Amino acid sequence: MEGQREDRGFPIQKLPCLVTSQIIRLMETWEQIRLCLTSKKTEMITRSVNLPPMVYRCCFKDNNSAISIGAGNPCAFLTCGSEAPEVIVENYVIKEELSKWLKPTDSNELETIMSLLEKVILFIPQSYMEIHLELAEMRTMSIQDIFSHPIIQNCEAVMITGGEEIPSEDLNCILDTASCLRRLKLTNTNPPYGYCHEKIFQIDDFESPSYEWMTIEFLFTLKNGVKTNIEKNPFSYADLNRFLKYWVHSEIDMFDDILCIKMEEDIPENVLFDGITRLNSMRFVPRSYQIKADSNHQQRSKLILCVWYEEGTLKLSSWTPDERLDDEAEAELFRQEYDALIAVERRMEMKQTLKENYDDEEIQNEIRKLNEQLEKLQEQLNFTIAE
Repeated sequence: MEGQREDRGFPIQKLPCLVTSQIIRLMETWEQIRLCLTSKKTEMITRSVNLPPMVYRCCFKDNNSAISIGAGNPCAFLTCGSEAPEVIVENYVIKEELSKWLKPTDSNELETIMSLLEKVILFIPQSYMEIHLELAEMRTMSIQDIFSHPIIQNCEAVMITGGEEIPSEDLNCILDTASCLRRLKLTNTNPPYGYCHEKIFQIDDFESPSYEWMTIEFLFTLKNGVKTNIEKNPFSYADLNRFLKYWVHSEIDMFDDILCIKMEEDIPENVLFDGITRLNSMRFVPRSYQIKADSNHQQRSKLILCVWYEEGTLKLSSWTPDERLDDEAEAELFRQEYDALIAVERRMEMKQTLKENYDDEEIQNEIRKLNEQLEKLQEQLNFTIAE
């Protein structure tokens, strides 16, 4: 009798709910997916378990698109293309296994991957969505079609690998529709020369193999930008002088953190600061320069810009006058530098007025007081003034 008994597998549906839930939670992700594929009932049971959210990565490429689920190793892989993997391992759930979840109208690879995403996310929710676009191997699907789907629009990261230039309209589509985007990485591809989209500087992490496509006008679009590193670029110090002047007169805070721009040569002061009043400060290492924003724009809070050159990079950091350089209670402030720049600005105004009223004693006295104030600050803070 024992030899004739049929092996019917493990009767998971007959177990108590709490036991069933615990068993499903202990399964690997690909095991949970295969369990859901066995019947609608097991799928409903798995959905009721409330599995923890997982990291999703979707790779789009002709005949070989795939979804990976999980951050560990190994992840669960769902193959969505017409090409089967050369070696089938247990964590690969191939398209043939998944076919029961496809719609009768799914006629191409993009529709296949979207149908599978919509299904799996019902019982394994996403905590993070990363999209990989292989431009050189995307002849049958477009970026604009991919990003027309709400699930894709909620992604946090997009990785684009090319070998060719990414069209402006495709990059615009990603930046305009991916409302949760925090990371954008370009590999072996660049936007066309002169490309500009203000959202690039609002992303937490933007990477490009080169920034030679970027014009200085792009920097004018900065608005409360996060820490930004601009590697190889076409900027000259004359270009950056235009940017500094734009920063001075901007009505908004252009960046909240630090802007790093790769430059081969140290700062030529007469070029970078041409027409800009500054302090040349020796209070910090390395030597730095401070300039102030136009006082007419009351809505700005980052009123002082610290500029220095370090390790082949021009660095610009904006501050409020009373912001500490670190969290220590005794940390340095820029208040005194700011007060000095205010005094310099006022002295320049008074000197201009004095040209029209050369014998006005009140103006002469105010200039004298400003000179005394600046002399004390110079001794205390070790800076020189360049007007």
